This record gives sequence, C-alpha cells and structure tokens, in this order.
Amino acid sequence: MFSHIMLGADDIAASKAFYDAALGALGVPEGVVDEWGRVVYA
Repeated sequence: MFSHIMLGADDIAASKAFYDAALGALGVPEGVVDEWGRVVYA
C-alpha cells in the first residue's frame, strides 16, 4: 500500500488536466493546487 506518491512536471496546468481526467475516471475528485503550487489529490 502507498501512503503517497510524488511526481514532478514542468507544465503544472497540463499535468493537472491529464491527472484530473485519468483519476476522475477512477472516481477521484479533481486535484487542488496548494500554496506551493503543487496539485494534491485525496
């Protein structure tokens, strides 16, 4: 079991769009951008 996974990206907006779609298909809510500019999925 994973407690968390971190992936890096140069284009945060494109990455968020991709993961929102991919994870959304699995029922995961849209990611939230935190105060450091990271996208967090819970």
